Amino acid sequence: MIIFNETFIFYFKGGVFINNKVISQKQERDFNKKVNAKNVAGSGCTLFLKGDGIGDNFFFEMKINAKPRKTITIKKEWFEKAEKQAFQMNKHNYAIIFSFGEADPITKEYINYVTINEDLFVAMYKSYEVVKKIVEDLDGLDCKITDNQVRRDIKSFLKRYIERGL
Repeated sequence: MIIFNETFIFYFKGGVFINNKVISQKQERDFNKKVNAKNVAGSGCTLFLKGDGIGDNFFFEMKINAKPRKTITIKKEWFEKAEKQAFQMNKHNYAIIFSFGEADPITKEYINYVTINEDLFVAMYKSYEVVKKIVEDLDGLDCKITDNQVRRDIKSFLKRYIERGL
């Protein structure tokens, strides 16, 4: 059962009324904690702080269905608004995080999906491949880099890779 009032949408779950704001805040808090981003008070309703999460290089806008659903409509305006607000916040990257409203049965955290533009995805994929190659060359993550020559080799490898157009 869903009840509307001027400010919130409530739905009845397990004998308790739950509203959008409570659900959104949980999604924002849980996601921002995972990526070490800062929560934005009031979900960006101030003149100076926008969005739902701010990381060192990222701007996050989050969307969630109050009532769990099988589908969600992704709107182009979300991306246009996020891009504009990311620029205002001096962040070069932005992502729309959305959830169908279902939580992980063990952690109780909402299951989120992340949408980014193609250029950012390609850059992140290439970066992942570079890191994977470095880890392979070091024979795993347990290797402690104490040798200055190894440090120089890694730096040289990264420089060559970036020059080729990461």
